[in-house]
Amino acid sequence: DAVIDFVVDVADVLAAVHDRDFTHRDLKPDNIILTPGDPGFAVRVIDWGIALAAAGARFTNMNEAIGTPAYMAPEQARGGPTGGHCDVYGLGVVAYQALTGRAPFVGATSVEILVQHLNRPAPALAPRCPDAPYGLVELVERMLAKSFAERPSAAEIRSSLGKLRTARQ
Repeated sequence: DAVIDFVVDVADVLAAVHDRDFTHRDLKPDNIILTPGDPGFAVRVIDWGIALAAAGARFTNMNEAIGTPAYMAPEQARGGPTGGHCDVYGLGVVAYQALTGRAPFVGATSVEILVQHLNRPAPALAPRCPDAPYGLVELVERMLAKSFAERPSAAEIRSSLGKLRTARQ
């Protein structure tokens, strides 16, 4: 339940910025602050230093892989187009880690981790977290799809988990 609430709260932030054509591009636990004492904002997404606006000034070059390798979407690792789908993938990695205690891909070097993001499906979540509700497991696995066209949007994540949260109450 705590992971569902957390992912919904982060998806709320992402949906709002994606609606304004911004992409964070470095979503990871270090950039998410829990603020339980603030009823209006349960989480804060910080470090927008490499964020990208769809229209406007560019601070990084196109075709440049930028972000943290352990949380980087495959298309981002290739230096391809970034958008909300990259943030969704990063949130999928964070959710996977929150449920299992480890990221889906680990390696001795950043290159080893990136190669796995590019070429290997994430290890099945259900055996690593058997008590997680099926709807959450299925959604996190979709968030980690190699093809960004197969990933849900942040708004879809928020909606799906909102329904799951209501059904569990």
